[in-house]
Amino acid sequence: MAKEDFSRAHVDGAEELFASVRNSGLDFNSARLWGNILRYMFVCQSIEAAAYTHGKETIRILDIGCSEATMYGFIARNFQFYGAKKIEYVGVDVRQSSLDAARALYGDEVTLVNLDLNEETKLHEFFSEPFDVISAQQVLEHVGYDDAIEMLKSCNKLLVDAGQLVISAPN
Repeated sequence: MAKEDFSRAHVDGAEELFASVRNSGLDFNSARLWGNILRYMFVCQSIEAAAYTHGKETIRILDIGCSEATMYGFIARNFQFYGAKKIEYVGVDVRQSSLDAARALYGDEVTLVNLDLNEETKLHEFFSEPFDVISAQQVLEHVGYDDAIEMLKSCNKLLVDAGQLVISAPN
């Protein structure tokens, strides 16, 4: 059986995304909007690499500092990844109100966990299964230095072989 060609999936998805932004009434010139889109695109590239390179049908993603799981919404609505049939999304955030809002939006499509990384939570002790992609977008600046080091060590232990950690920080 021939493999389905998703070689343009990220391009087609991006074109549809940009069209929806233009038609949404959002400020199309907003640096914050484009910053989020670019960060999420980097995560999508990591997902695409895991799906294509390893031929995985299920891609596991850990989104640290997920807020209202906006990254999941972006991924689920805009992209197909080289035959990956399922995105298994786990979001972690310190604010329960954000997790409640995400749960209202996505229900049981996502797993959401309330954790405070400033309380020395070792992520690798909390989760039993490894992840293909771990994302920490705009998180490091909110935790202390020692907690950030512990978080990065935990992420390293939680990644599958050749898994990818995608981090961004403004400072």
